[in-house]
Amino acid sequence: MIEADKKFLELVKKNQKQNTNPVYQYTLEDNPESLTLQDVLESHMTDPIELNSFDSMEKEAGIPFSNEKQRTAIKMALNENRKLVCIQGPPGTGKTFTLTLLLCRLIQQKKQVVVLAPTREALANIRMMTKKTLKRMGIKVHEHALMDTNEYRDVINKSDRALMAAEEVRDLRKAFDNGEITENVLDEMRQSIINRVRNEVGAEVIGNVRVAFATIGASFVDFVMKHKKFDPCLCIIDEAAQVMEAQTWPAVYKMKRIVMAGDPKQLPALVFTDEAKAFGLQNSVMDRILEKKNNFSWIMLENQYRSNAKIATWSNTCFYHNQLKTDVKCHEYSLHTILNPQPKKFRNLFDPLVLIDTSLERDVEKRLETYEHAVFDTNSINKTKQGFSYANLAEAKIAIGHYQRLLKYGVQPSDIAIITPYKGQTSLVTKLMEEFGAETGYTDFVQTTIGTVDSVQGKEYEVVIFTMVRSNPRKTMGFVSELRRLNVVITRAKRHFMFIGNGYLLAESKKDEIRKLYDCFKNAKRRFHPNNAFGEDGNVTDYVSNNFGQDLESFMNYSNDEEMINWCKRFNENGPDYRAKKALAWEKREETRLMKTISKVKYEYKRGSTEQLASELDQLDCSSN
Repeated sequence: MIEADKKFLELVKKNQKQNTNPVYQYTLEDNPESLTLQDVLESHMTDPIELNSFDSMEKEAGIPFSNEKQRTAIKMALNENRKLVCIQGPPGTGKTFTLTLLLCRLIQQKKQVVVLAPTREALANIRMMTKKTLKRMGIKVHEHALMDTNEYRDVINKSDRALMAAEEVRDLRKAFDNGEITENVLDEMRQSIINRVRNEVGAEVIGNVRVAFATIGASFVDFVMKHKKFDPCLCIIDEAAQVMEAQTWPAVYKMKRIVMAGDPKQLPALVFTDEAKAFGLQNSVMDRILEKKNNFSWIMLENQYRSNAKIATWSNTCFYHNQLKTDVKCHEYSLHTILNPQPKKFRNLFDPLVLIDTSLERDVEKRLETYEHAVFDTNSINKTKQGFSYANLAEAKIAIGHYQRLLKYGVQPSDIAIITPYKGQTSLVTKLMEEFGAETGYTDFVQTTIGTVDSVQGKEYEVVIFTMVRSNPRKTMGFVSELRRLNVVITRAKRHFMFIGNGYLLAESKKDEIRKLYDCFKNAKRRFHPNNAFGEDGNVTDYVSNNFGQDLESFMNYSNDEEMINWCKRFNENGPDYRAKKALAWEKREETRLMKTISKVKYEYKRGSTEQLASELDQLDCSSN
């Protein structure tokens, strides 16, 4: 697969037709002649003057007023002189809202657009928001104006001509059964009927389409592009930072202009092998454009409308050079304004950004449960890497404990998400949640999101409980060490983000950004003992320390991870404590051997076996030396 992707990219670069594609021209060529787009990057004179009326249109329609950066991005995207426009949308800055306003404007101008995204979820999100915004703005459109693959298929299949065609196929089947036609003739005529219906009904439907929605690489776009009635002026690629470079080219091959929207500082394209990563297949066009953003029609949205400022600070500092401005309303976002009744104990535990530090657990039995445990997918036939994951029992219990207290204080279950990097932990949390429901009769827990980081990009929740899972003496953090994933999970929260994990690993991380995150908790004095999550007291020290013990035996017995266990064994063998114990053990063995020899000599002496006595004494003498 990797080799195929390599060859594909080479073919793309060599393909002469591809040279006319704006993405190729403006990103692959070293010095493209048409890179005069930089001349219009800051020039508002080249953006359509009629867009000055866009602001009043928003006000009249009762749309939440877009900010200056969002309006500028829309104007840039509508400017036909800009062949490629990049919109970077950090968390909570209204990227999808901006794209929705852009689509509404294009629809109002009776233009046609293609919208592409890497996932069905992202596609459904922008499509739903566009429908709502059109309605709020009073823009009436045909029922087929916003079309995706599934809806198009349903329209075709439910049409009168499709029903008539089905009758024709049934007649053909009877003729075949009666021996009047051959199987080859049956297949040819059936396919001919299907193609005829698709073309006839498709032409009528596509004539009313204003926006065609499809996932990257879907054949739907190629199909609608074949119809003369569909001539898109623009291709929008949402979540473009998740689209591998090799995926992008076929999707935009026939497009006149392109708008890419996404955030290279959030989730990248998903690549499974080290080989693929080494080749850079996880990189998107946006990654490369960001490195040379001054050379392109590039803009970053800067007003953050989602998270409390304390939640947004770490992300803003580590990824966006403090360019994000938190909206005034977000400063008021707090759990304390909606909790009813108010908690009487550990009230600070419900502040915007808190850490439950499992390394503070010193109870021997409880400490064991804070360690990570390797688990295997029960649906996997073999215990292969594909079915390999991790779980952490203590963290799962803490998450459920805090969840129950949130419900007690009036937080709605649909406003809470429990997020983790590992499917093994997702399964464990789900199991504990179901047990909680069975014991209490509470059924609304099904409204609560329990999922992995990848499943929540683009979403937001009043409360996010994050369980880190990894906790080992090797200080391996796994997915949590991938900063872009960490950026995504923290910025899903609006009012309250609880990080449950090993503070020792955070504080000792090799990555400066992760140590800064730990400092955010520590400096704000929002670092808590695991007991606190259940309303119980627990000792919180000013320092962090390893809670795995010296010989790592308890961890090795609990881990179930062969690779980690082997590492622990090597660590013990090379550690000073282990060497000292080994030397002491050797001395004891030697002492025991000498005592046995002396006893034997005495026994032989009593028996008068002089030859045997001399031999034993010689051996004893040699051993002593």
